[in-house]
This record gives sequence, C-alpha cells and structure tokens, in this order.
Amino acid sequence: MAKSLNEVERRDVFQSAGKIGIETREDGTEVIVGHAAVFYDGTDGTQYDLFGDGTVLERIMPQAFSRAFSERHDVRALVNHDPNQILGRLPAGTLTLSVDRQGLRYEITPPDTQIGRDTLVSLKRGDMTGSSFAMRVREETWTEDREAGITVRQIEDVDLRDVGPVTYPAYKGADSGVAKRSLDDWRSQQESQGDENRRRRARLHEQMLTADATDLQ
Repeated sequence: MAKSLNEVERRDVFQSAGKIGIETREDGTEVIVGHAAVFYDGTDGTQYDLFGDGTVLERIMPQAFSRAFSERHDVRALVNHDPNQILGRLPAGTLTLSVDRQGLRYEITPPDTQIGRDTLVSLKRGDMTGSSFAMRVREETWTEDREAGITVRQIEDVDLRDVGPVTYPAYKGADSGVAKRSLDDWRSQQESQGDENRRRRARLHEQMLTADATDLQ
C-alpha cells in the first residue's frame, strides 16, 4: 500500500453499471438516485481501463470510502462536476450517501431552481444516463501481472469531493494523467528496489567468495 498523489481524479459510471433515476417519496418529493462508483467484484465491468488499451486497470475496493464516511467529508452533488450546477450537499441533508454491495449510492433532493428542474427533466427524458464521483486518492496498491500483460491499481482510501449525474459517462479514468504519474512513480520505485536487491545479492556473493578463499588458505 502506498500514498498517492494529492490531486483530484474523476471516474464515471455507465447506466448499465449503476443505473441513475428518479424516485418519488410519499410526500411527492422527487429524489435523484444512482451509484457514483461501483466496487470491483471480479468482472470486467467493475474495473476502469485507464488508458483505453487494456494494459492498466483500476479497481475501487469496498473500503475506499470508509474514512470519508467516518470523517463526514463535505461532499457536494454536482451536475458534470460543475460547482455552478449544485444539486445538494451532504451536511445540508440534501445529499445522502450510503455503501451497498454494488458500490457508492447517492440520493439527491434537488433544489427548486433552474438547474434542479432542468436536471429532473433531463433524467426523465433519458438525456443523462451516467453518474460520476471526484476523489483524491490517499492509499493505493499497484501490482503487475507480467504473464497477463496487465498492471492493476487498487484504490483503497480516498477523500470524496463530489458525486452526481453526468452527460457523457466514459467507463475509464477521466483524469488518467494523475494515475499515469502515480504509475510512473511506482515503477521508478520498483526499479530502484530492484537495483538495491541486485547490489545486495552482489555484495553477498562477494562475501561468500571471500569466505571460500579464506577457508582454502
């Protein structure tokens, strides 16, 4: 497990992976519901193809949001991650977050504003079909399967910034440049560790040769 870069990243979810819709409460209030993130469950549809070539995959682990919940992060509900299009806020009670077996679920009580009404209409018409969330990754683990030709990034702890519906969901890392820099850092560390291991083996070999030479005297 390693610390990650302190930069905001965004991930989108297709409707098939986390359906977004509208539920009507008993008092007539319309609430936007959906999954902003899906947890990796061993299937291809629950991991992100970060660079679009199938070689670097990202998986959101079930514990990724645990600290964000315990610390009650000030999460906002936004349309397309735009702070000018706010739909709700966690401390205000107009955004509710929960975790289920599928992933990170949200419920938004939209305001009676132009953006709130427009978003409800767009969802009812089927114009918006995806969800997304923004995060700062705090803990991650990189692994490499050379036989399969893939590298995997496991997201294990994040600062959660915002969730909400998006117009153009793309089931891959929308900010893959951050992940690329993190991957480069990890590979550099692996190379450094490999060099140190080779030097350690060389010193051990030299010590063994010296000991053998001493025994022969």
